[in-house]
Amino acid sequence: MTRPGPRWWRTGGLLAVAAAVLAGCASIPTSGPIHEGPAVAIDNQELIYRAIPQPPQPGMSPEELVLGFLAASSSAGDGYSVAREFLTPAAASSWNPLSQVRVYDNSGIQTRLTAPGAVSVTGTEDGVIGSDGGFVVAEAGKKFQAGYRLVRVGKDWRIAALPKGLVLGSGDIEREFRTYDLYFFDPTFSVVTPDAVTVPVTGAGAATVLVSSLLSGPTSWLAPAVRTAFPEGTTLTLDSVPVVSGVAQVDLSPQVLEANDQARQALSAQLVWTLHQLPNVTGVAITVGGQPLPIPGVGPVQSVDSWQRYDPDEAGSTGDAYAGASTGLVRLGADGRFQRAAGAVGHGRPLLIAPSVSLDEKTVAGITPDRRQLWTQLAAGETPPVLVGRGTDLSRASFDRTGALWWVDRGSGVFILQNGRPTARVPIVGLPAGMTSSAIEGVSIARDGTRAALLVRRGGAVEPWVARIERDGTNVRLAAPRRLEMSVTDALDLAWEAQDQLAVLGTSTRNGLGLQVFVISDGFSQTQSQPAVPGATSLAAAPGAATLLGVGGKVYVQNPDGWTALGAGNDPAYPG
Repeated sequence: MTRPGPRWWRTGGLLAVAAAVLAGCASIPTSGPIHEGPAVAIDNQELIYRAIPQPPQPGMSPEELVLGFLAASSSAGDGYSVAREFLTPAAASSWNPLSQVRVYDNSGIQTRLTAPGAVSVTGTEDGVIGSDGGFVVAEAGKKFQAGYRLVRVGKDWRIAALPKGLVLGSGDIEREFRTYDLYFFDPTFSVVTPDAVTVPVTGAGAATVLVSSLLSGPTSWLAPAVRTAFPEGTTLTLDSVPVVSGVAQVDLSPQVLEANDQARQALSAQLVWTLHQLPNVTGVAITVGGQPLPIPGVGPVQSVDSWQRYDPDEAGSTGDAYAGASTGLVRLGADGRFQRAAGAVGHGRPLLIAPSVSLDEKTVAGITPDRRQLWTQLAAGETPPVLVGRGTDLSRASFDRTGALWWVDRGSGVFILQNGRPTARVPIVGLPAGMTSSAIEGVSIARDGTRAALLVRRGGAVEPWVARIERDGTNVRLAAPRRLEMSVTDALDLAWEAQDQLAVLGTSTRNGLGLQVFVISDGFSQTQSQPAVPGATSLAAAPGAATLLGVGGKVYVQNPDGWTALGAGNDPAYPG
């Protein structure tokens, strides 16, 4: 994938701290009988091996023809022209390859002749890429099945009816597609938020694909939670974004002239943030009809380092971590030692566990050991703590960027406390049939405020999910929750490591390696992991900071060689 993987050792935050403490079926295996062509550079950013699709051969059986079609479908060259040769003229003209992409597991698929001219394809499904590039993970072990109807055209078979879109193996996706983030805004236009799309590698170039996708708007899943600054109808003038001497030339249609100064700055940020993922792009020039678009505060060429003020990962500090202790909440200082937190909660009045900290580090929250009460206190000074929530089995709370506090009362649902308003239960819409909000066991709010990571109990295990946050004034709800990754089968804790990456402490049936710290990115990507300290039950992660684990009354910090004990404490937490 094009996005950077997790940095298992973060250079910021706790670097100094750690230094201080040291059967009768034809089958296709992964991507079919494809010949590899020469390495090709995509916008000079990487070398990849392209598949050279093979056309149909005379005398192919129905099963062989379907397998050949699936193999040829992995190459988008010339509008999937070779793949269309396997279809009847009518099917070839009506087939829309990218209306969706069903992805099957790399263990392969099998074909079976079910009737004369009818072929069934079966396997295990990994997920579906929608027409907007959004990837939806399939249920673990979901069976894949598709049917193809063939007819004779002359002496040979051709496919007359086929499933919608493409059917590809995960290996095909890794070779022929790339996952990028498009950037939109939170509803207040305060910070950018990523929207992962998985798109085919084409001769148009990544810069063109990214800008075209950005102008088309967010994926259908994230759209209700985000905003765009581009006026409706804005398009590329020439359907091309050439990169000349490192500068991406973005020539937009006249609709963009309708944007006011503030909107022009915001849309510039969207373009710069989206294109900065490409290593060959060092700057962005925005023009209309070849003339520079006037944008207050910037010149005709904007550096990819521009608009950092919209970075949600920069909101708040991540240098100070909190933890629970037998005498009260403690705070990790720059010297790598835990110190008593300020105020009554630092003296155990009341005794709190599972702390959470607001992004501005002004407020700390925690729950009582019986998990029935949630308290907050200002992080500085001696102001008395405030009881803000009650329940029967409270989770660790999570602050959002507005200062609102979210938590779960297990068995009852998700709750929110917004400034100046009574505690309210958060409505959750779009849960799968048969599931209720009582299945949710934990919540962590992304720093951009548009997504909530959830711990969801299902079938005796806890899974990592994500839901979008929809806001209408002070009314808030969680919508369209979905599983984020299929291999993590029992999650203990989770936290946002970056705006597009979630750290999860848990186990996986796929790797059989025991307890792990997984780093999961949205979209089609390979989840990465490393072994956790045995017995770990909680996790803390934040942008630019080393991951922390809570293990049997001690806090451990991640370092290049594994994990190092920092000191006594439970349930470590960073701001946010």
